[in-house]
Amino acid sequence: MQLVFVHGLSASSRWWRDVLPLLGGRRARLLDLPRFGQSFRPEHVVDWLAGELEPDAPVVLVGHSLGGLVCASLAAARPDLVEALVLVAPVGAPSARSLRAYATGLARTFIGARLGLLRTIAGDAMRTGPEALLLGARFATETSFAGRIGAPTLLIWGARDSLIPVELAAEWQLAIPGSRLEVIDGAAHVPMVETPLAFAERLLQFLDDLGDHRGV
Repeated sequence: MQLVFVHGLSASSRWWRDVLPLLGGRRARLLDLPRFGQSFRPEHVVDWLAGELEPDAPVVLVGHSLGGLVCASLAAARPDLVEALVLVAPVGAPSARSLRAYATGLARTFIGARLGLLRTIAGDAMRTGPEALLLGARFATETSFAGRIGAPTLLIWGARDSLIPVELAAEWQLAIPGSRLEVIDGAAHVPMVETPLAFAERLLQFLDDLGDHRGV
């Protein structure tokens, strides 16, 4: 099975780089989301993602934050493309926060980040640009996931996430029956960067269980 990783808002594929060496040689592909703007709206990204996945489908789709909402939407719209789904602190819970609350949580994430992560966040934010950031933030706060997902699903959350609090995981578990929740102590909103080993362990256990269930 191939893993495909999708980052969130104000991020890039390099946010997954610390996890790749820990995957035991599993095939992995890192995608960079298109930049939102006047000609490419956030709601178009699901169609874009479907086009990226079709040559290798079905895949194990891993999405973080805004990328998690995109991946969940894709899994609901095109179940033929998704073998399994991993959502890392996804936005899109029904009780989604206001844009102001989202911005406040983002500021807290910046304040609590270590220097290396802060540099990565700042660099990616500058490359993203203000218009794309605003469009993405509005999409994240104004869109609630309302689809139905049949693929096996793992939810991963950082216990200290101040941007998308772990309490919202319960809403995703209701939206995706049978989904599994793993909470990582010591991690905030970016567990694959903050605690890559713990993140990889939980991901690999999910994949191993998936293989056992299917007799692989």
